[in-house]
Amino acid sequence: MTQPKDSDHDDEPPFEPSDELNYEAYVWLVRMTSGEVSEEDMVKFLRWRDASDENLIAISKATILWNALGDLKPRESTSDDLDDSDQTPVSPGPNLTLQ
Repeated sequence: MTQPKDSDHDDEPPFEPSDELNYEAYVWLVRMTSGEVSEEDMVKFLRWRDASDENLIAISKATILWNALGDLKPRESTSDDLDDSDQTPVSPGPNLTLQ
């Protein structure tokens, strides 16, 4: 069985955005948590997950991140957020046209 490297448990993100396998795991995770999973989807997912240790590790990492993000709560806005009197106005810059 392939073991994740030690850095997987440290400060490094659980995946590289360009990693195709991890992307595939996130696609499966989104599909499986959509609330519209068919029996065929479940069979295909389980077959994919069980096809290799790498797939199992990728879906495990995706699930950990998904659950961690689910625990985040949006910050409540305050009146300070609306007070922009101390903000320096920004020039819109030159007009750009597409030719």
